[in-house]
Amino acid sequence: MIKIFASYTSLLFLLCFSLKAKAQIDGIPKDLHNKIKASQPELLQKPYSPRKWDQLLKQIQLLSNAEKVFFNGSNENPSFTIHSRPKFGSFKFSGITQATESELRNLIDLQIGDTFTRNKINEAAKKIKSYYINRGYLQAEIEIQTNSIKDKEGFLSVDIKIDPNDPTEISKIEIISSNERLNRDLEDELSSFEDESLNDLNLEGIQKKISEYLKEERYLKASPGENQVSLNDDRTGALVRVEILRPQKYELSFFGQQEISKSKLIDGLDLESPTNIFSENLSSELSQKIKATYRKNGFESAEVKIQEIPQKNANVLRFQIIEGAQTRIVEWQISGSYSREKDYYLDQMESLGSDKIRDEIYVKEDLEEMLKSLNVYLQNQGYLSSKVELEKTEFVKENSLKVIVRIDEGPISILKQVQFLGAEAFSKEELLEVIELKEGTPLNLNHIEDSIKKLKNFYLEKAHLDYELLNEKSDLVIYSNQNKEASLNFKIKEGDKIKVKEVLVSGNIMTKKTVIIKTLAFEKDDFLSLSKINESEFLLQRLGIFSTVDIQPLPANDGNRPVLVKVTERNPGVFTLGLGVTDEFDGTLKGFTGLVYKNLGGSAKVVQARVEIQNQINNESFIENKVTLSYLEPLLFGRKLKGRTNLSFSQDIDFLSSDAENTYIKESKEINFVLEKDYDQHTKIGWKLWEIEGTRRFETNQKADQEKLQIGSIGPYIELDYRDHLFSPRQGSYTRFAIEYASPGYESSEDIHFGRATAVFNHYLPLNLSKRLVFAYSLRGGYVENLGRKGTDAVPQDRMFFLGGRSTIRGFELAEIPNETDIDSLKPNGSSIYYVSDKSSFGLVKLELRFPIYDDFGAAIFYDGGAVNIPEIDLPSEYIYRDSMGISFRFYTPVGPVSLEYGHKLNRRDGESPGRFHFSIGAF
Repeated sequence: MIKIFASYTSLLFLLCFSLKAKAQIDGIPKDLHNKIKASQPELLQKPYSPRKWDQLLKQIQLLSNAEKVFFNGSNENPSFTIHSRPKFGSFKFSGITQATESELRNLIDLQIGDTFTRNKINEAAKKIKSYYINRGYLQAEIEIQTNSIKDKEGFLSVDIKIDPNDPTEISKIEIISSNERLNRDLEDELSSFEDESLNDLNLEGIQKKISEYLKEERYLKASPGENQVSLNDDRTGALVRVEILRPQKYELSFFGQQEISKSKLIDGLDLESPTNIFSENLSSELSQKIKATYRKNGFESAEVKIQEIPQKNANVLRFQIIEGAQTRIVEWQISGSYSREKDYYLDQMESLGSDKIRDEIYVKEDLEEMLKSLNVYLQNQGYLSSKVELEKTEFVKENSLKVIVRIDEGPISILKQVQFLGAEAFSKEELLEVIELKEGTPLNLNHIEDSIKKLKNFYLEKAHLDYELLNEKSDLVIYSNQNKEASLNFKIKEGDKIKVKEVLVSGNIMTKKTVIIKTLAFEKDDFLSLSKINESEFLLQRLGIFSTVDIQPLPANDGNRPVLVKVTERNPGVFTLGLGVTDEFDGTLKGFTGLVYKNLGGSAKVVQARVEIQNQINNESFIENKVTLSYLEPLLFGRKLKGRTNLSFSQDIDFLSSDAENTYIKESKEINFVLEKDYDQHTKIGWKLWEIEGTRRFETNQKADQEKLQIGSIGPYIELDYRDHLFSPRQGSYTRFAIEYASPGYESSEDIHFGRATAVFNHYLPLNLSKRLVFAYSLRGGYVENLGRKGTDAVPQDRMFFLGGRSTIRGFELAEIPNETDIDSLKPNGSSIYYVSDKSSFGLVKLELRFPIYDDFGAAIFYDGGAVNIPEIDLPSEYIYRDSMGISFRFYTPVGPVSLEYGHKLNRRDGESPGRFHFSIGAF
């Protein structure tokens, strides 16, 4: 009996094992078997039936995304055949114009390894065709072929052939209206669009240009109809017709205005706003806008009458204005129930009120807005039941008001408890410390908003990238006991802690995948925080070879996620050209040209050549020049370490050595080797491994060398950059500290042995929300000392400190401080340059209040002051510290900034000019 039972048990075990093995061997892979077992285990269990096999087939197709699935066996001996869908193995583009391959790859959004379907191919063709049509290639043809890849079963190569054919151009633009003059004028205005591609951008541009013209020329009721496009027979040319509705022109005439200028009234009409469309009732609408302008300035009783006078070319709208008197607030009173002194509320009202309210001018809308803001302020302080309202206004005399405000604060709400529902990875104590709220303290709604942000940032920095606050919009705060108590209930979905399973890269055509991966701020098996993603995107962008970078973890069943780095490559070759002029040396013309290639061999290596020239207008006999060749290795030794080499040759007029009779040329040859490391997007540390600068000076009328010297040096530097913009910062700071050590041991000339340190700190403080009013200041300093022991050792002129000019102390000539008379004793007999045999230092402070005037036109008031200290020359103390103040105007143009500054010397010495202008055009 025992033998029979054992045999039966063995047979049953073998049968079950056989079925399980067969399901895997004959078509159901192990991972798919486990998925089915986890979701619908009954499909793998007896009793079997045709209906159950049919359900299992559907489940296999659903979970495996198979192209076809067959059941080949029987109930007793099941067998499956699964035909998997092929996958994309490679993509090849040909015939590309108007785009880069990287852009088209990102456009179709297909990746190697994605499952192939015919719908995906058709959709890709539609996207590419649409891309070309939107750029004016209406006849573009897209052909996509797929072929099996040899030695790579189940993968297809995709060949995308693009034939853009001839573009469709706008051959003519025709304006249709009853106003023939308007038709001609608009057609002239739009002539720049003719012979351009027929695409959405240009069609939208035509509509925008028409609308802007109609507004500017006071066709106040006119508007353009839709573009009507007619193609010629071969579809290479198009006629664009636009009908103008209500093409009547107007002129405005104002009478009776005194307190408000005509220009301000016109600004109030907002005639040129693209969203401001007037109806047939034009006079009434304009009248209401003018009244609104007067009310905003405290003229409550202003009256406006409009008369329309027909004229030949334009109807005249004649505005007759009766301004009335401005209503002023002469007294404030507070009534109601409140907890603090009246002055506290009056101070808050002043800070929350508009400029008009602060100037005690009565503007009803401004007063109501201020009281709403005060009520919100009190509620944010924890007085959730507070009510602030205008009780009444009383005229104490003509045009003078007393304003009575009623404040009922109600009880203050106490934060009774804080709960973190769903939080498992962190304790309540840890999260309370993060949000910086304490139970039992007054509730502040502003602090709640801050706590929501802090909690989110905390989880994202702890790699919980799927974190959600489920009740941010409702039920976060629950009040009780007549709003005297409140509970905070954070309903949290933590999500998995994201760990990098692998890094996938797409969109890179030229760039090697290893370059992208090594540049990232994270590696495989790292926990992925938001800051690491942001840092990685910044580092990739800083390579200068990508136009877009996007990093996203891909969905997965757990926290181990593949991370996709998606890039779009730039054109690696860039040609630059620039021109400009400054008033230095009574006028200097400048220019440069350069060629940069930023992705050498797909490894992000940079090679650059640049030529600069400048010519002093009053010294046309010599053109100053500089040629620079540079090479950058962004991943030295495969690490996040930059290696930089620069080689330059220059010839400049040495204005310190030159005089009225002799012009000295300084010719320099320089090579340096630098290591740099970016620790984050703000911090850079570098080491000048070795720099050699050889110079010789000679007179222009004789090529014989007057003086030669060579400086070989090493030294570290550090940069901290927190500016919000590289060229026009409005917030943040920039710090740089550098040390230089030179000696004969590093190939300096025999008598050159010194140490030198310089420091810069620039700080930008926005003074309003728009950040257009900015207080900026700069602190700079430096120290240099001769370390040689021989009597002939000294610090050469090229490493001495000088101040004066646009970049240091405005109002002075370039390097005028100290002047030539002061340092004449530092020039040895027979030498054309100056030397410091002991030590020298400098300090500089620059203060500037920058403010906008209009659009891209701005101005600044500045103060510059500084001193150069050279102990071996004897100067009165009043000659050492020099300063100036003045005004600066700057206008930004497509070719660079136009700058005009005037600095006035504050401690002018005998014989000096009162100050000077500084003028420049272009960026150098």
